[in-house]
Formats: sequence, C-alpha cells, structure tokens
Amino acid sequence: MNQRDFLCNQMITSLPLLKKNLLKPTENNIRSQLSPMQFYVLLSLMHTSRSMSALAEECGIAKQQMTHLVDQLADRGLLSRFPSQDDRRKIFVTLTPQANQMLCDFFALATANLAEKLSVLSKSDMERLSTAFQTIHEILPKLSESSENTPLSPSLQNEKTSVS
Repeated sequence: MNQRDFLCNQMITSLPLLKKNLLKPTENNIRSQLSPMQFYVLLSLMHTSRSMSALAEECGIAKQQMTHLVDQLADRGLLSRFPSQDDRRKIFVTLTPQANQMLCDFFALATANLAEKLSVLSKSDMERLSTAFQTIHEILPKLSESSENTPLSPSLQNEKTSVS
C-alpha cells in the first residue's frame, strides 16, 4: 500500500471515530434546533456578512437553495438581509443577535462536552492531539482549494446539491 492509499485509509477509518467520540454528544443538541445545512450557513456567517451568492458558493449549493435556507433562518429570527451599498441588486446576509447567542451557547456546550472527553487523556496525549489538529487545520484548506478545480463524479454531484 502506498503512502497516499494508507493516508486515505486512515482518514476514512478516523472519521467515524471522530464523529462517535467527539461530535455526536453535541450534534444531537444542535440537530434539535437546526438542520446540518442551516447550522453550516450560520457557521459560515459567524465572522462576517456575506452576499447570498458568496454564501451559496461557500456552502456548495445553488443560489435558489440558499434563498430557501435563508428564508427559513430569517423567519426564525436568526438571519437578517440588507442590500449592498454599492449594488442594490446584491443582497447580503448577517447573523442576528439571537443567532450569535445560539452559536455561543452551542460552542459553550461543545467545549464542555469535549473537555470532559479529553479529561481522560494524559498531558502527552493532549499535546499530540493538539499538534495533530493544528496540522489538520493547516492542511485541509489546501484540499478544498484543489477540489474546486476537480469535477465531481455524478453521484457526488447529486449528493452535493441535495439539501434538506
């Protein structure tokens, strides 16, 4: 097995472990309030407002689907829209204070859950895990840059465009 295949195997087998051990306890809380795509939209707006087009591109869905998601979130008081100062046809979306509070509450809960999980690790294991995640954070953006230029297979394209 070459290095790339070995790495692919490690990634594939690690994802279920990450989900089960780190994400699942907190995921259930957020799913009771938002769909995964709605949550991703809120996360995408966490640090800055975005145009509807940029938000749709960031989330990898069609503008029409993004309009539907934004409508749902705006109806719940989580997003607000405003026109661009430069081009009145362009609509920007931003989080409301209610959405910011929801995200803060989620991150506080997630942090508490993760801290409890991590408490069983030794200091050495914590340092190794921290270094591993720092490395992952540095490298993963490079994968998304390269995938923007790579066409998806038809089955993946259908999966990417289906939104609940």
